[in-house]
Amino acid sequence: MDDKRVEVRIDKWLWAVRLFKTRVKAQLACKNGKISIGEKICKPSKIVKVDDVIAIRSGSLLKEVRIKEIISKRVSAKIAAELYEENKHILNK
Repeated sequence: MDDKRVEVRIDKWLWAVRLFKTRVKAQLACKNGKISIGEKICKPSKIVKVDDVIAIRSGSLLKEVRIKEIISKRVSAKIAAELYEENKHILNK
């Protein structure tokens, strides 16, 4: 991207890098407490920064994503995969 500092909401970034199929689904995940940065649950309007580690909970799966680049427009899956680092964990029940 260019050198301009871009502020992007977490729901929009999650949608743009294809971690959620729609922005509405990303918003609902935030509202339902499934998305957090650190130990803090995020509202959909949370502004993300490079190096933020986002935790996405889905059932017994915990996906941790470290942001490498901020974008606001949806990109292809190939490009999106280069914009974050991902770790998956199985949660104990």
